[in-house]
Amino acid sequence: MPDRDIVSWASLLQAFVKKGDLSSAKRLFDLMPRWNVVVFNSMVSGFANLGDLSSAESMFAWIPEATLRDNVSWNVMLAAYSQAGDLEEARRLFSTMPERNTASWNTLIGGEAYYGEHAMDFFRGMCVHGLDASEISFLNCLVACNHKGHIEQACNLFLSMSFDHNLEHWEEHFSLMVDVLGRTGQLNTAKELVQGMPLEPNVGAQGALFESQIRVTCTLKSKA
Repeated sequence: MPDRDIVSWASLLQAFVKKGDLSSAKRLFDLMPRWNVVVFNSMVSGFANLGDLSSAESMFAWIPEATLRDNVSWNVMLAAYSQAGDLEEARRLFSTMPERNTASWNTLIGGEAYYGEHAMDFFRGMCVHGLDASEISFLNCLVACNHKGHIEQACNLFLSMSFDHNLEHWEEHFSLMVDVLGRTGQLNTAKELVQGMPLEPNVGAQGALFESQIRVTCTLKSKA
């Protein structure tokens, strides 16, 4: 490739990152005559996906904030902390972000749903700041409710999606609702939800119902 421009370099680097070959990606990065924001973001994301938080932090710090660091850069680093369960650093970074969009809030809500206690607090904060909740927002909150067994809150969220936010339910939303209903012993309601799905019940929803039935059966046998 005699006339390699930044796009060519970036495409090759992204291919290495996609394969998880960060060693080759970093060698190519070091050879590049210059970098753009796509290159930096790809490297941060690649390190984060491999669980190499230290390298992701170093690469993020290397991005010239005034000229190249964009909203995607901040969100990628925020995702790195959230995926690693380092919610303290995630919250710290979130508080310093120059701009927070729906993706930023969803990323933090997702981290809190899996590793923390404040998913609903940040969900409400997003709405207070005038940002529209998305399907991902509700999915993360349902995950949080599922983990905590908060059935009433889960039901309110599920209904609010369509009535208040005009959003369609994905298969994943149904699966989580079936699971949380089953975990709290609401098997009949879970069955009705599966039977009333506007789309063909997926493996996730049916599997969640089946697991709930087994769980209840085992509980009854243990008490017998």
